[in-house]
Amino acid sequence: MLGWLKMDVDQYIIVYSNLAAAVFSEKLGRILVNIKGKVKPQFNSVKLKSVIKKVLAQSSGSKIDLLNDKTKRRCRT
Repeated sequence: MLGWLKMDVDQYIIVYSNLAAAVFSEKLGRILVNIKGKVKPQFNSVKLKSVIKKVLAQSSGSKIDLLNDKTKRRCRT
Protein backbone atom coordinates (compact mmCIF):
# COMPACT_ATOMS: atom_id res chain seq x y z
CA MET A 1 0.00 0.00 0.00
CA LEU A 2 2.86 2.33 0.67
CA GLY A 3 4.43 1.93 -2.77
CA TRP A 4 1.58 1.14 -5.13
CA LEU A 5 -1.04 3.38 -3.60
CA LYS A 6 1.46 6.08 -2.66
CA MET A 7 0.22 6.35 0.91
CA ASP A 8 2.17 7.96 3.70
CA VAL A 9 2.96 5.92 6.81
CA ASP A 10 0.28 7.43 9.03
CA GLN A 11 -2.44 6.85 6.44
CA TYR A 12 -1.17 3.29 5.88
CA ILE A 13 -1.38 2.47 9.59
CA ILE A 14 -4.99 3.66 9.76
CA VAL A 15 -6.04 1.76 6.62
CA TYR A 16 -4.24 -1.45 7.64
CA SER A 17 -5.72 -1.34 11.14
CA ASN A 18 -9.22 -1.07 9.67
CA LEU A 19 -8.47 -3.85 7.17
CA ALA A 20 -7.13 -6.19 9.85
CA ALA A 21 -10.08 -5.52 12.15
CA ALA A 22 -12.59 -6.22 9.36
CA VAL A 23 -10.93 -9.35 7.98
CA PHE A 24 -9.38 -11.07 11.00
CA SER A 25 -12.05 -10.38 13.61
CA GLU A 26 -14.12 -13.48 12.83
CA LYS A 27 -12.68 -16.98 12.35
CA LEU A 28 -14.48 -19.50 10.17
CA GLY A 29 -13.77 -22.45 12.43
CA ARG A 30 -11.68 -23.80 15.25
CA ILE A 31 -10.43 -26.92 13.50
CA LEU A 32 -7.35 -26.24 11.37
CA VAL A 33 -7.35 -29.49 9.35
CA ASN A 34 -10.18 -31.49 7.81
CA ILE A 35 -10.58 -35.29 8.02
CA LYS A 36 -8.38 -35.82 4.95
CA GLY A 37 -5.51 -33.78 6.39
CA LYS A 38 -6.01 -30.70 4.22
CA VAL A 39 -5.67 -27.29 5.81
CA LYS A 40 -8.96 -25.42 6.08
CA PRO A 41 -9.20 -21.64 5.63
CA GLN A 42 -9.38 -19.72 8.88
CA PHE A 43 -10.68 -16.40 7.57
CA ASN A 44 -13.17 -15.29 4.94
CA SER A 45 -11.43 -14.52 1.64
CA VAL A 46 -14.55 -12.84 0.23
CA LYS A 47 -14.46 -10.32 3.05
CA LEU A 48 -10.75 -9.68 2.40
CA LYS A 49 -11.42 -9.11 -1.29
CA SER A 50 -14.23 -6.66 -0.59
CA VAL A 51 -12.15 -4.68 1.93
CA ILE A 52 -9.22 -4.47 -0.50
CA LYS A 53 -11.55 -3.26 -3.27
CA LYS A 54 -12.89 -0.63 -0.88
CA VAL A 55 -9.36 0.57 -0.05
CA LEU A 56 -8.49 0.75 -3.76
CA ALA A 57 -11.65 2.69 -4.54
CA GLN A 58 -11.00 5.17 -1.72
CA SER A 59 -7.38 5.77 -2.63
CA SER A 60 -7.72 5.88 -6.40
CA GLY A 61 -11.01 7.74 -6.77
CA SER A 62 -12.27 7.08 -10.29
CA LYS A 63 -9.14 5.31 -11.55
CA ILE A 64 -10.03 1.59 -11.58
CA ASP A 65 -6.78 0.11 -12.98
CA LEU A 66 -4.50 1.60 -10.34
CA LEU A 67 -2.36 -1.51 -10.01
CA ASN A 68 -1.99 -1.97 -13.77
CA ASP A 69 -1.06 1.51 -14.95
CA LYS A 70 1.87 0.29 -17.12
CA THR A 71 4.38 2.25 -15.00
CA LYS A 72 7.77 0.59 -14.57
CA ARG A 73 8.62 0.18 -10.90
CA ARG A 74 11.85 -0.90 -9.30
CA CYS A 75 10.24 -3.13 -6.67
CA ARG A 76 7.75 -5.83 -7.63
CA THR A 77 6.38 -6.48 -4.15
